[in-house]
Amino acid sequence: MKNQIIIGMAGHIDHGKTSIVKLLTGHNTDVLKQEKERGMTIDIGFAHFNENITIIDVPGHEKFIKNMVTGISYIDIAILVIAADDGVMPQTIEHFEILKILNVKKGIIILNKIDLVDEEWIDLVEAEIKELVKGSFLENQSIFRVSTVNSMGLEEVKSQVLASSISNVEDLKNNRGLFRMYVDRSFSQQGFGTVVTGTVISGEIKVGSSLYAFPANKKVRLRSAQTHHNNIDQIKIGYRAALNLNGIDKKEIERGGHLSNLNIFDSISTFLAKVSLLDTEGSSLSQNQRLRFHIGTSEVIGRISICGNNSLKKSESGICLIKLEEPIVLSFQDKFLIRSYSPMKTIGGGVVEDINCFGKWSQVKEFANQLVSKKNIAEKMNFIIQNQSGFPFTIDKIQSRFGMSFDKIVEYLDSNKDYSILEYLSEKWIVTNKQLDAFLNRIVDEIKKFHTKNPYRSGVLKKELNQKVESDEVFFDFSIKLLIDKNKIIRDKEIIKLENFKINLSVSELATQKKVIEILDSQGFSSQNYIQIASTLNISSDKLKLLINIAEQDHKIIRINEDLLFTYKNFTNLVNEVKKYFSTNNKLSVADFKDIAKTSRKYAVPLLEFLDKKNITYREDNYRKLV
Repeated sequence: MKNQIIIGMAGHIDHGKTSIVKLLTGHNTDVLKQEKERGMTIDIGFAHFNENITIIDVPGHEKFIKNMVTGISYIDIAILVIAADDGVMPQTIEHFEILKILNVKKGIIILNKIDLVDEEWIDLVEAEIKELVKGSFLENQSIFRVSTVNSMGLEEVKSQVLASSISNVEDLKNNRGLFRMYVDRSFSQQGFGTVVTGTVISGEIKVGSSLYAFPANKKVRLRSAQTHHNNIDQIKIGYRAALNLNGIDKKEIERGGHLSNLNIFDSISTFLAKVSLLDTEGSSLSQNQRLRFHIGTSEVIGRISICGNNSLKKSESGICLIKLEEPIVLSFQDKFLIRSYSPMKTIGGGVVEDINCFGKWSQVKEFANQLVSKKNIAEKMNFIIQNQSGFPFTIDKIQSRFGMSFDKIVEYLDSNKDYSILEYLSEKWIVTNKQLDAFLNRIVDEIKKFHTKNPYRSGVLKKELNQKVESDEVFFDFSIKLLIDKNKIIRDKEIIKLENFKINLSVSELATQKKVIEILDSQGFSSQNYIQIASTLNISSDKLKLLINIAEQDHKIIRINEDLLFTYKNFTNLVNEVKKYFSTNNKLSVADFKDIAKTSRKYAVPLLEFLDKKNITYREDNYRKLV
């Protein structure tokens, strides 16, 4: 499939945009009954110049400016049409300013109706046009003189201007690696069901694939697709397309709706944006001003909070927090236009910088002002990841935050390389290297604090440590594994300690502990009388328990329960005796084991269960066998 090019017509009412489109393509874009009756374009119209070029005809009357905005939001090339008899008019200026604010980079200027005026007047109008476009993307463009009455100049426009202007526009495309389309029309067609139309602004999709429709948040299936009235099996970025959807009613996806192949988008009512005002009178903003925002194919009322000064004047830019009165689907780096609430006038536009902005106003302002200072998308993305809330970013979260496929996100971040993609079990995260180092250091610091406060405990419980660092459990487990691999910490079941940590007993405490172990050695596998041991050694029961706990942590003593403790020396001897027994016997009864261990049935049973747990023996009926 060839790259698809969108050309947008712009200009004042009755300056001949629709007539020019008809002569260029053979199609009349005024298809609505009201349009034919009133003789002007009310809604956006579409015509195909050839198989890979779509021309969008948008309304020129100021009352229908919102439809004009919908039409040109994602165009590659603009054609600015000006009637020679009128010259530059109010909607000419407004449309031109909108083209600039939406960052259109290529364009053509057509001076229409030259048959109505003389040469001297044409020269004056051209001078006026040159003054208008000075310093813009249209500054160095030729002005093509055209008459739709006799088709004068149309062939030159067709062959010389259109052909040359579409030669290198691929760099203007904003492909996010996933399918996105805003809906501008929705209707039911007998025998087909729900049909929506729109311009594909990112990615591609095949017929038969699943899509997610917003605001209904429904999973639907793409039954069929058309472009330029032809059925196609696949549509991609730049296509002007009609989609037949299965699984949704037209009332659930009307104009302003959004389609994507990934279920990562949310309806957003609050977002950060860089706002730029037009260089026209009345283009200013004040705090908490009520405005009209044109985003995608939606018009939404909202208010604006300026993060820098208390106001913005014409030609100024600034980072702002925008709060909409109803949520819509939007994403990182989406463009939009701003119109005054009343009277309605285009005053500026902007680009979405972040869709996740919470916290105190002072924190939001600080974050916003730092974010807007970043030079490019890669720097902005890296900054957002570094300063995210809810560390770390899972793949789903980061795709939702940036409205891109994971591969596209990595493509942007690769220019920096200061990040890591982490995988563990079924989870996948993306973090900056600085973030990861900081989090690992935080874990180590918390363990150090624990050791300082608890010098006689071998380590902190894993659950307790996780609560301290406030991390997702899976990511915490992954981080613990990293630290173990780095020889920073040691994990013993649920106990975690620093690799070089040792409990430092005094000389006298070590001597007493040695005596405790000797006593346990002498007692074998019989009941231990704590009170008697404490009395024999002339120490408190608390001190005895401390010494026993430390010995257990140092793997000198094994504890089955509070009544049964034994030394590693005795356990080793017991294992050897059991194996010796099996050299001449096939099975071991409890009674036989009592004789080997020299203990009572009360302690023989838990001892046997312990041997089973250590995979030395296993139970079969009422007997044990050697593993």
